[in-house]
Amino acid sequence: MKRVVGKRVSLLQHKSRSYETHEWAVNKLPPHPNDIPFLTFGLLINEEYAYNTIERGPEADTEEAKDFKDFWGSKSELRRFQDNSICEAVYWTAKTLSQKRQIVSEALEFILINILDIDSTAMLSTGALLNPMVELKNLKFDDKNVMYGTGEEFFISLSHKLDSLSKKLRSLEGLPLTVTHVQSIDPVFRATEVFPPLAMNSGKSYNVLKNCNAFDLLIDQRVPKYFKPLKVIIQLEGSGKWPDNVQAFRRVRASFHIELAKRLSKQYGLVSHPGVDYVDVYDTGHVFRVIIGSHKELVLLRQIQTPDGLVKRVDSEVADRLETTYEVIPKINGALNALSRRCLCYGISCRLAKRWIGSQMLAHYLDDMAVDLIVAHIFLNPNPYTVPNSPTVGFIRFLSLICDHNWKITPLIVDLNGDLEEGVVTDMNAKFMKNRSKYAAMFVTSGYDKRLSEWTHRWPDAVVLNRIQVLATAAKQALEGHMRDGIDFDIKSIFRPDLDIYDVIIRLKSDQIVNQIQAVDFPQKFEFAVKTFDPEVNELLPIVAFDPIDAYLRQLRDTYEEFALFFYDRFGGREIGVLWRPEVFKSQPFSMSTALKCGLLSSTAGADGVQNVA
Repeated sequence: MKRVVGKRVSLLQHKSRSYETHEWAVNKLPPHPNDIPFLTFGLLINEEYAYNTIERGPEADTEEAKDFKDFWGSKSELRRFQDNSICEAVYWTAKTLSQKRQIVSEALEFILINILDIDSTAMLSTGALLNPMVELKNLKFDDKNVMYGTGEEFFISLSHKLDSLSKKLRSLEGLPLTVTHVQSIDPVFRATEVFPPLAMNSGKSYNVLKNCNAFDLLIDQRVPKYFKPLKVIIQLEGSGKWPDNVQAFRRVRASFHIELAKRLSKQYGLVSHPGVDYVDVYDTGHVFRVIIGSHKELVLLRQIQTPDGLVKRVDSEVADRLETTYEVIPKINGALNALSRRCLCYGISCRLAKRWIGSQMLAHYLDDMAVDLIVAHIFLNPNPYTVPNSPTVGFIRFLSLICDHNWKITPLIVDLNGDLEEGVVTDMNAKFMKNRSKYAAMFVTSGYDKRLSEWTHRWPDAVVLNRIQVLATAAKQALEGHMRDGIDFDIKSIFRPDLDIYDVIIRLKSDQIVNQIQAVDFPQKFEFAVKTFDPEVNELLPIVAFDPIDAYLRQLRDTYEEFALFFYDRFGGREIGVLWRPEVFKSQPFSMSTALKCGLLSSTAGADGVQNVA
């Protein structure tokens, strides 16, 4: 086995199970190893060599080459390398990164079948156990060279497209102010979006009466193609001519949006739509949402003018949110993008974690960035283990951290660049303990955050966190039981929500769900043709970010948040779970201010009112 894996594995260790799961009388011999139903081998993957598709052997016509060919059999072939040497070599067919992660397993399977004469079904590899949860096997591309796999290659393509758009923005001519910096703030550009968006022609998505849908489906879906806006922050060169009034500033910025859209159309032929707060640019099959980030806007929002003409600084929640968008997220995005390139399993581990949180209908109560930072902490601080080199291990360690971390008294401080000084960390811990009651039950922060706990400022509360921990414990036990003891179970079971806990279930019409293909139990019998994006087609700007279910959820929460909590799986879920708040059913004195959504208990004078939840 060690000869097969070679440098791809830094450690290969057999685990004896003879005395772990068996009992025997003290007057009898212990069970023989041959009586154990299976053997367990643990491997530490060496990421430097593990994904190489070619295993180079000795030079041809040597004794070593003969031995190499005898060992590998038909798998061995002669190849010429860049140094002009001709050597025996073994080539593993792998087009996607998910397939490259399986090369070690394929090599071990080769040994079982061809040398040990063991059927391949006798081997269980857990490295890719969770891959199906981020795959879209229903997609059939008309370009046979394109494979979705786990979608990781699409992140690389999107990164190149952002670089291309950045060059176009910086080279625009005739703008009042030059674009100096372009920074991404979307999870797509840190490779942690659960399902990366595909390049699509806008087609007839403006006509929702016809059978228009995300992938030209042959099933009834009455919503247009879903175009996710990929958010980008741009910085302009400095100027002292911006107005000193917030409203005037925003009007001038809106006029700049109009000019920016005109220049993109004239110079590069891009379809663009200017708005008050951003410009949507349709380029290479994706919609990029270009946002102008200005520090002056933050300054204006944090100051007011007193009646006597003095300027006074004040706190502003709007300015805090914009500061996070303009300054904090771009820095974190850059650090996490670098981490995803350095640790190839980081991105897919984040996607599995967010997929699991979403499937349990809890994504609204745990910010995406918080999940990305939690997983980053696992990769940056793996002790006492090594850095995870498989998605399954990364996901299990995420579950372990959720379960084992003492969230009540210990903040999770993620040092993304390893440059947080000890004194700064101490101050952050002290501030956390001093103001513990003001923070949510889970506290996650990074060295870039302007305020402590940008991502867990309000949620999750103690009830939601407890629910996440209970589910994480159950999922971890199921996975470890499968890996350790070979207990057979359906991997999708840990990604299915328990609907029995909810007071009310709202069933949704499937033809209104824009991403129903992403559902955990979406039928495999449906195949969807994906047409390659054609840049030669004359396009209209597509409908952007139109999701009827998301709009419905926002309306429910805005209207009834004081009475109930709403839970939904944003990855193709078909139900909304509703939990009533306990105080809803408590009677209270009737008054005009509390009469909204209440019913009268009695018509007698002095009767109390009660929340009407019928």
